[in-house]
Amino acid sequence: MADSTITTGVDQLITYLKDKDKLAIAEVSKALNIKVNTIQKWVDFLVEEKIIGVEYKFTVPYIYLNRSIEEKNTIVENTSLNQIKKEFYEKSTAKGLPVEHINNVWQQKIKDALLKEKENFYKYTKSKKIQEVDLLWNRFCQTIFNLEKDTINSMELSN
Repeated sequence: MADSTITTGVDQLITYLKDKDKLAIAEVSKALNIKVNTIQKWVDFLVEEKIIGVEYKFTVPYIYLNRSIEEKNTIVENTSLNQIKKEFYEKSTAKGLPVEHINNVWQQKIKDALLKEKENFYKYTKSKKIQEVDLLWNRFCQTIFNLEKDTINSMELSN
């Protein structure tokens, strides 16, 4: 059985905008064969999420893919945690640091990054009225770092 990917109309819109400059919503609607009102609703959400930008020329809205978001996503997709860790260990070893010290500094670096991101995570989930935020946060930590729940709790990441 072939591996298939499900895409949405929003995915189609973002893909369409990737190699384009600014386009009128009506033009995008026609090209994608999707109603203007539907495109407008998607654009409103995507602008709020800073994925798409809007510029007005007189009364006509022109939309474009926010390039900084696209570039950030490309960087994130091409950089794995293991790659970052490997580079960190290589640089630390080259400086002559003992392995035990490198491990401790790495764990602290991970903890600091998580604590820094946790506030944004909670603000975002609260703004979207998402339930069970603590559970989602723990799953997020487990997914990124492939840690057991006890390990995450031992890092004392609570507010």
